[in-house]
Amino acid sequence: PAYEVDEDAVVTCGPKGRFTGDMPAVSPMTCAIPDALTEAGVQHTCVDQTIDTYCWSYCGAGYSGAFTQLWCGWDQTTETMVIKQVQPVYLASDYHSCIP
Repeated sequence: PAYEVDEDAVVTCGPKGRFTGDMPAVSPMTCAIPDALTEAGVQHTCVDQTIDTYCWSYCGAGYSGAFTQLWCGWDQTTETMVIKQVQPVYLASDYHSCIP
């Protein structure tokens, strides 16, 4: 479910099980950036993350707070690609806040 398929491709199974036509292009989906990572002072390395990859959020110059490791993957409950904080969660929220 975490991959996108070019649906315009047409492949036909011919005699003896041989395929004819252009094989569809398959590419991994990317995770959307959660709103929490766009708040003031929060920086991150999560752009264009694909399934089962890790990234970090941290505080930019003039702000303080901890580094947080995040994971991009498939959420079976929502059937979407998501970025989640890696366990153990040391903070009360899913992401951290940066304090000026």
